[in-house]
Amino acid sequence: MTTKILINAVEAEEYRVAIIKDGLLDGFYIETSTAEEKTRNIYKGVVERIQPSLQACFVNFGSNKNGFLQ
Repeated sequence: MTTKILINAVEAEEYRVAIIKDGLLDGFYIETSTAEEKTRNIYKGVVERIQPSLQACFVNFGSNKNGFLQ
């Protein structure tokens, strides 16, 4: 079993972490310091892009960045 952890910290106010196990996305986490928390709530959005290789999609829910659903 191969596990990789990918960290994106390009912007100071947001960090993204993806956990890849055996070539498949196993977890995806976003930590923001300035934005309101967008988890555990219900939002209406539009699917902007489906990513079959990640078995996921990106959803526009009115924020400046798309949400991620798996």
